[in-house]
Amino acid sequence: MMPLGGFLAHVTRLLEIGKVLRDKGFEVIFAGPQRYVDKAKELGFEKHDLVDLNPDYVSACIRETTLYFHSVKSLNDLISFELPIYEKVKPALIVNDSRFSVRVSAKIARIPLVSVTNASWTKFYKLKRPLPEDHPYVRALHYLFSEDKTKKILSGLIPPLTKIYSAVCIRPYNYHLRKYGLKRISAVEDIWSGERTLLADIPEYAPTDNIPQSFHYVGPIIWESKESLPLWVERLEGSKPTLYLTLGSSGEASLFEKIMKMLAALPYQVIVTTGGIIKPESLNPVPGNFYIEEYLPGDKVMEISDAVIFHGGNGTAYQALAKGVPLIGIPTHFEQEWNIERLVEMKAGIKLNLKTLTLPQLAQAIEKILTVKEYKENALRIAKIIKGHQGAKRAADLIEEFAQQITVI
Repeated sequence: MMPLGGFLAHVTRLLEIGKVLRDKGFEVIFAGPQRYVDKAKELGFEKHDLVDLNPDYVSACIRETTLYFHSVKSLNDLISFELPIYEKVKPALIVNDSRFSVRVSAKIARIPLVSVTNASWTKFYKLKRPLPEDHPYVRALHYLFSEDKTKKILSGLIPPLTKIYSAVCIRPYNYHLRKYGLKRISAVEDIWSGERTLLADIPEYAPTDNIPQSFHYVGPIIWESKESLPLWVERLEGSKPTLYLTLGSSGEASLFEKIMKMLAALPYQVIVTTGGIIKPESLNPVPGNFYIEEYLPGDKVMEISDAVIFHGGNGTAYQALAKGVPLIGIPTHFEQEWNIERLVEMKAGIKLNLKTLTLPQLAQAIEKILTVKEYKENALRIAKIIKGHQGAKRAADLIEEFAQQITVI
C-alpha cells in the first residue's frame, strides 16, 4: 500500500481498503513517510519508512495550477528509494493512491499495479475542468473581454493547451520508462492509472465517458474511525445550528484565521478541526461558541453538524454527503474548484471566493444553506446513492479478484 503520504485523505482510503484485505487473509504492508502513514502502525499493519515529496511543495504546485511535480532527478530519487523496498518486501501487487512515482517504479520492477484515484483525475472524466477564476490567464481575459466572451475563448483554448502542457509534465516519467525499455505514457492522467484503476467516486457525482474495462467505480472510500467525540459534545445546544469548519490536511492557515474571525461574530456553534495545518493552541483567543481540535472522527462530526464549511477536498465532500449534510466551499486550488462547482450543480452546496470573501457574504451563505430546504434534500438524496456503495469492500473485492488472476497466470 503506497499512498501520497502527506495527505490524510489518500492515506485513509488505503487504510480502509487494507483493513478489508487483512480480514480476507491478505498480508498488507504500507510504505510512506511518517506523517499520516504512521496511522498504519497504529492499526497493526507493517509499515516501512519511505521518502515522499514535501506536501507543502505539492500543495503549492496545485495552487499554482501546475502538475509539473517532478524533474528527471527528483523522480529518479524517489524511484531509487522505492525499488529496494520492493526487493525487500517482494509484493504480489502494489496498491497506489496518488503517489506520483509509483506508476514508473512498479513498471520497472514488473509488479502489477492497482491505482486508487478519482474520476476527475482520469482522461475519461465527462465534465469540464475549468481554470480557477483567479488564474492569471482568466483574470487577463476578464479584463479584456466580457464574461461570456472569456468563457468562449477559454473553451477553445483549454483543450489544445492542456494537451501541450500534459506532454511537458510527463517528460520525466517517460525519460525513465524509456530508459528501461518500457511503454511510455501518453498523458499526465496516466500517472494515476494502473493495470486496474479504482475510482473512489459515484458516477452521479463524477461521471465518465467510455472508461476501459480495467477501470471500475467502487464508490467513496470513507474513513471510519473508532474514536469517540470529546465530552464537550454534550454541551452543544440542540436549539442552535452547528457548523463544522475543516480544511482537511492541505488547507491554508490564513484561511482558518479569516473564516474563524468571521464566524465568531455569528450566532452559531462551530466545531473546528485544524488537520495538522496549525495547532489548536495557537488559535487564541478562542471564541466561546467554538470547539477546536486538531483531529476528530469526521464521520461522527458530520452526524451532529447542520452544514460544513470546507476547502473543497473530495474526502470531506463525500464524508458530508454520506451523512446528508450540505456544504459551503471556499476553494484554494483547481481540484477543489471542480469539486465545489459540482456540488453547486447538484444543488447540495454553495461556493464562495476566498479572496473577495466578506462577513455578510459568509453569513448570507450560511443562512441560505440552513434555511433553503433544497440543499438538505439534495444532500440526503446523494447520501442514499452513497449508501448503496461499500467503497472499501468493493475495492478490496476487485483487488482480490485481480490478485487471483495474477496467481493463475
